[in-house]
Amino acid sequence: MRPEIVSRWFSPDPLSDEFPSWSPYVFTNDNPIRFTDPTGLAPVDIVVTAKDGTKLFTLDDGKKAITTVTAQQLYRSGKQWFEPQADNYLPLKSISVGASSNKSKHFTSDEVQEFANEDRWLISYRQGRSGDWKSSERGADGFLLVTVNDMPYWADAIGQIPFAVDKVTDEIGDGKSTGEAVNETV
Repeated sequence: MRPEIVSRWFSPDPLSDEFPSWSPYVFTNDNPIRFTDPTGLAPVDIVVTAKDGTKLFTLDDGKKAITTVTAQQLYRSGKQWFEPQADNYLPLKSISVGASSNKSKHFTSDEVQEFANEDRWLISYRQGRSGDWKSSERGADGFLLVTVNDMPYWADAIGQIPFAVDKVTDEIGDGKSTGEAVNETV
């Protein structure tokens, strides 16, 4: 029989205040493949806030300096955290309590899918029309940032989903295979 090695945290992470949505006793948010912190003192690289300074989330820009930007400034810079293959991708480090506040509009994936499943004319997805999820009262309703299942996203990124679902469905209806319909939509 081999002895088991057991290890425990005896004190909270000294930077736990910077990551209020994470347990102060959980190393790398239980994701050591995506996140590393060998010293336990990794700096927060980009702190994203609402206009009033409420912390929303943090991103890793690979630098050691801490930078604070508003969500609007980050949006204008073209950065995002939800599509790792995008050129402008920065890994998400943590989500703060502020992200679930009134600083963004909140949805479940079912609510987004319900909006996307409505069959519309493709022209209705133009700005200000009935399929424009970003401006629809049932959608982002003008918010820049939304959460879907508690994960923050740019509203216009989620707004692409209803259009893509409708376009793929139309292409399949015109006799294309699913793969052809997806390629045509992309």
